Amino acid sequence: MAREIPKAVRRWLVLAGLSLAGAGCVYHNWDEITSRDFKVKDLYKNPDPMTVLRENPDGDARAKAMNRLKEPAKNGRPTAEQDEAVAILSRQAVSAPEPLCRLAAIGALGRFEDSRTTAPLVQAYHSAGGEKNFTPEIANQVRTAAISGLGHKHQPEALALLIQVASKVESKPAVTQAVSFPGESSLLNQDSPAVRETRLAALRALGLSHNPQAIPALLPHLSDKDVAMRDEAQKSLEMITGHKNVPPDAQSWQAAIAGGHKPN
Repeated sequence: MAREIPKAVRRWLVLAGLSLAGAGCVYHNWDEITSRDFKVKDLYKNPDPMTVLRENPDGDARAKAMNRLKEPAKNGRPTAEQDEAVAILSRQAVSAPEPLCRLAAIGALGRFEDSRTTAPLVQAYHSAGGEKNFTPEIANQVRTAAISGLGHKHQPEALALLIQVASKVESKPAVTQAVSFPGESSLLNQDSPAVRETRLAALRALGLSHNPQAIPALLPHLSDKDVAMRDEAQKSLEMITGHKNVPPDAQSWQAAIAGGHKPN
């Protein structure tokens, strides 16, 4: 195991890094330099994300690696590496004990175009509600991130969950229906700020999906008592259809979609 670098040496490295920065070199921030896992070579280059995910158990390092990870299949990497990346991210999105790791994994799954990334995002949404080690606030951040990621997916299960969440129709997986988890009741409270935040994310994600099948689910939200819900439904309808300046009511949108209103 590598020995921890003495504090005095770290301070010298910071000063040296500042001097190098003046000459055009890149340096890392103080938190990274004082990390127990700090290595001098990391001042000059970032380690390969896949290498970090294979070998480094440190949660912070793994989260940073996932945030930097590019989809192997789109960058000329072997198929085996694509499979490995999807498998690692899928596990981390559902079971990583560190919130930052779980959020980073969900973010990476959302960026990937691989169709296999949809199912773990759905699972990440459901599992966060039963995570005993997360506060309700953290759990909702995870759920909202998963919903946002699903906006970029084109599988039926993604659309189905987005419509359920936007419409406040929560359906827990069968495996957990008979089990009550700490914090879950507050997440499923239909009047809670957490549910509102996730519903707004779902309405935005439906627009990002550009899926015309979402239109019937969006129309009822135009009459929602919450103005933010109405605004998000309107924006999503505009994104899906390309129509602009349609009055924000279901009848006007039905006419526009039927051809009575041409997009600008």
